[in-house]
Amino acid sequence: MDIELFEFNGEIWNIEKVLEALSMHITPGDVLCIEVDTMRFGKLLPAVGRNQFLSNFFELFKELTCPEGVLIIPSFSYSWGADSSEKIFDINNTPGKVGIFPEFMRIQPNVERTSDPMFSYLIFGNNAINIAKIAGKNTFSSDGIYRYLHENNAKLISFGLDGYDPTFIHYAEQYYHTNVQELDYRYIKEFNGEIINSFGDRFQDKQYCFSRILDRYEGWEFYDKNLILSLKKDKLLHEITIGSGMVRISDAESVFNASQKGLSENKYFFIHKVISNIPKLMNTYSYINAIFINKFRFLCSN
Repeated sequence: MDIELFEFNGEIWNIEKVLEALSMHITPGDVLCIEVDTMRFGKLLPAVGRNQFLSNFFELFKELTCPEGVLIIPSFSYSWGADSSEKIFDINNTPGKVGIFPEFMRIQPNVERTSDPMFSYLIFGNNAINIAKIAGKNTFSSDGIYRYLHENNAKLISFGLDGYDPTFIHYAEQYYHTNVQELDYRYIKEFNGEIINSFGDRFQDKQYCFSRILDRYEGWEFYDKNLILSLKKDKLLHEITIGSGMVRISDAESVFNASQKGLSENKYFFIHKVISNIPKLMNTYSYINAIFINKFRFLCSN
């Protein structure tokens, strides 16, 4: 398709060019779980407004999943987290807090949403209605959307983000914690609040989430370098330059296995003590800002 997306170094990138760059790593029928920052690849074209720009990226993702694939995008709202005063999650109307593209996608036709009040996902494509119903009461356990990603060996894609830290890794962490050895920096915490379902029905509910214990490891932060090195060593992480941004692709089984192996060798595989107190500079519109500030503030809340 000749729909133009952005410009970088005088070169126009259209959907066809991006599809060609990714074609070796994505095949028809794949389940794609994409964490995305659309603003990291180049300049907006002068004749393309914000909504059209986002619509063009949605067309790109549709092309990646057609005809039998599934597109899954985070729409995390943290509605019952420490920073939320109302503790209400409205599946139809509660905005996500992880960037501008997920919010654009959330209100598009034929897009379904899972009912997790903190870590909801948007689903588009084959069997989307039924997939969106997969929502366990324990966010990162084996009875929710992450099990679906694992069983279908979804492609876990970092689209324009710094590093590679798919939220799926917390599923791998909780599996290790529950089935192999307790991780002493996390625990399963209960959250309570109100849900408004897609029919407008309101009810009180509870949700469990594998959360960080802040006071036990004060000054420690999430660390993705060990996972990246492990995947690269086995040639299981693919990095593709698109304009000024980077797309990183692995699959759920590879990430799960690398996580289990890494945690068995070092229970602090995913965290490290921060030496410098210099704050990181982040782009206001960056998804990485939303993911790190919101996701880990929520996961670390007591």
